[in-house]
Amino acid sequence: MTYFKEVRILIPSTWSDNPSYVSAVSESFENSDVRIDNPGEDSSFPNINRPYTAKPTFCGSQGLYIHLTPEFVTNGDIANVYGGYDKVLAHEWAHYRWGVFDEYPQPGEQHFYDSSSGQVEAVRCTKSITGTLATLDGEACIVPPDGYPGDNCRFYDTRNSPQTASLMYKQFLDYISEFCDEDEDENSNERLIHNAEAPNRQNRHCEMKSVWQVMKEHSDFVRSQGTVNIQPTKFVRVRQRPARYVLVIDNSASMFARLLPLRQAIYIFINEVLVDGEELGLVSFNNIAIAIRNLTTINDITRNTIFMDLPTQATGATTIGGGVQKGLEVLNTTGEINTLGGRLIVLTDGEENKKPFISDIINTTGSVLIHTIAIGEQVDQNLESLAIRTGGRQFLHQDSSTALFDIFSQFGVDMRGANAEELVSEYIANFTMAEGLRRITFVRDNTLRGGITIYVGVVRELGFGLDNEILFEVRLESPSGRVSQSRFEVSASLFIVETNSQEEGIWTLTLQSKDSNSLNVSVLVLAETVEDLTTLPITASGFWATSDLIPPQVQTAFVSLSRGYNPVIGPDVEATVETPNGLKKMKLYDDGIGEDIVQGDGIYSGFLSSLDGTGRYSAQFSIRGEGQIVNGARVGVGAAVDPEKGQAEWNVTYEPSGDVQRTITGGSFTCNNAMTCTDSNNYGPYRVNNLHRRDFLAENRTVELIFAAPGANLMDGRARSYVIRYSTSFDEFRGTFASGVTLGTVENDEIPYILTGNPNIPSMARNEEIYTIMLPLRSEDETYFFALTATDGTYISPPSNVVSVKLRAVVRATDRPDAASSTTVQPTPNPKRNLLAIIIPISVALQLIIDIFGLCQYV
Repeated sequence: MTYFKEVRILIPSTWSDNPSYVSAVSESFENSDVRIDNPGEDSSFPNINRPYTAKPTFCGSQGLYIHLTPEFVTNGDIANVYGGYDKVLAHEWAHYRWGVFDEYPQPGEQHFYDSSSGQVEAVRCTKSITGTLATLDGEACIVPPDGYPGDNCRFYDTRNSPQTASLMYKQFLDYISEFCDEDEDENSNERLIHNAEAPNRQNRHCEMKSVWQVMKEHSDFVRSQGTVNIQPTKFVRVRQRPARYVLVIDNSASMFARLLPLRQAIYIFINEVLVDGEELGLVSFNNIAIAIRNLTTINDITRNTIFMDLPTQATGATTIGGGVQKGLEVLNTTGEINTLGGRLIVLTDGEENKKPFISDIINTTGSVLIHTIAIGEQVDQNLESLAIRTGGRQFLHQDSSTALFDIFSQFGVDMRGANAEELVSEYIANFTMAEGLRRITFVRDNTLRGGITIYVGVVRELGFGLDNEILFEVRLESPSGRVSQSRFEVSASLFIVETNSQEEGIWTLTLQSKDSNSLNVSVLVLAETVEDLTTLPITASGFWATSDLIPPQVQTAFVSLSRGYNPVIGPDVEATVETPNGLKKMKLYDDGIGEDIVQGDGIYSGFLSSLDGTGRYSAQFSIRGEGQIVNGARVGVGAAVDPEKGQAEWNVTYEPSGDVQRTITGGSFTCNNAMTCTDSNNYGPYRVNNLHRRDFLAENRTVELIFAAPGANLMDGRARSYVIRYSTSFDEFRGTFASGVTLGTVENDEIPYILTGNPNIPSMARNEEIYTIMLPLRSEDETYFFALTATDGTYISPPSNVVSVKLRAVVRATDRPDAASSTTVQPTPNPKRNLLAIIIPISVALQLIIDIFGLCQYV
């Protein structure tokens, strides 16, 4: 049993202080469990206050966050449109924490299906729910005798009923307070048995498991067996203070040629990211660790003096643990409380060879958040343990990449929250340049309303910079032809171009080198944003599903592209992955196929299907192309709307954004198995989860089965073959795919067979497959269930979702099924699945951020 032990409410820094507020430790808007934030769009759209969960992850995996609006939180009438606070939070928490999906049909999805009972049923959980059919306009539905109700027909649940159903169904129904399970409850009551036949998202993505079955496999419940001493939930109000950073910089001998690029990136951090009033300290380490500068308040005067204190010489050995220890001391200069809310950014390119080691100090980090940056390929394997232990982020920078520039431009957003001015990285590149000209073009879309700042870092061989600007020139030309010249920051060997122009279109950056030697050049184009509810910019963020990969576990990359919380669809999204042995390209998709859970939600997903050795991997994500902003939609899965109190379905609108260009760094992960990390084929074809039927023609006895082709290796390449099976027993087929009969291609009036399509010639991954199935001549009604597997010749995918087709022997008007009807069953309490009995042995830490966040502690 589990319960909410502690809820930590993060108070915005813009609110007046209060003696009861404690200092935030690691709580921030970006890492919150629950965000309370404005919807960020025109209030004329229906359901702008609809609660939702951003969940691009797979079944059983935690989502990104729950989103609530201030209006939802403060207005009970708005909350009642979705069923009230208790049910909505239970519904969304199950999405977010336990990784389950909705059991009601979403707009555009299938609302009815052929069931094993021989009836046409409405998609719902459980089948004990009764109701009526009507169109969206309230008219009577037309139900053909040999097919489904029309596309405009909906199932409306009986209200004030003694029935019950799953909280992942329509949570607003009064009688719903539990989750469905695989079996009858302890009172032998079948009213909560999971409806595995329904073609809903829970069944498609969780291999037909019930919600409760998925939840029971989560560590919250696995760890909570036996008696739990339930305590009252503790609510703690915390407030963010100005950010306090200490840079912990490796200046051992191996860093000699890397110090200048590092200084360039830190210059951007000090001048673009840190805001007045925040604090920064500096520590360097080689044989020993030295505090170069204690915490210093950032202002126009101190920015330059702090930068000039950065190390310029590299010599000696490496004590990473010593550097971290000294960084903690700098944060703690005025007492223990001073470490609260502190951040260390630890940068190193080597392995530890001087004590103290990381293992010596890792248990002394307290409440400090530690981000790590590994530079190069020979970095100590324990470095990332600092980030994992403290909840920080981990990054990888290779000498040939621009990761440092982008990494340092991202820091700080988590501390200041959603209303902070945000830097948008439009373009980033690194290249070697010989004497001559080079032109770079980049695009500004119509959501960017601020100025542009461009940094061009120039480094000579062995890590030396330019002494002056005579041998290198940088200039920027706007779409209208206006030219801006650069200024040269000699202490960082940086050329800086600034303009307040907001022109939309293609800009040209011209670089000219007069140096006879090759130069290493890094370019970062930053767009400043002016945020309010009418001028929100399109922003992107990228991340990996896991930071520690052990195959056959699958790694997935995600990119969220949105304006505020509205999805942006259309642009191409590609990742350049730095592997231990080179570069790989991979494409990310927002098509609802394979690794992408929801089509058109602005979250692009891609499998890293081919690994390239043990060690660290990182990615740079490039976004480019014509975009459309989807107004009226969200980057997540929303709660069901009570049709008696709100508009249950509505149309979205598409707003052109122009050509969108963004470049971001997505952090790093480590692959940790010497054998499987070097195997380019660990996985086999991915499970098909979008099998559906189309064009059932009863008079011809044919139906089309349609699905997106999997690849030979997850969603890459081409599978070798499919096995498509059918059964007339759903329960047997669900339990054992092999119990079904394999569809052949030989004509046979007694059994179904493939009329068109060849299972031995699959299409390339993501292409649409269409198989026309001929059904047999029958003297009685029969419902057939279809599913398939794919193979690459070695691995066989798990069985797909199941599709049903009812073949009627004789069609008469009087044979019309009583669609979606069922016997009403009186509900009985079931503490195993009851909402009030979900007791969580974690301090869930919803963090109200104006908002809400989470910190997990086990009892």
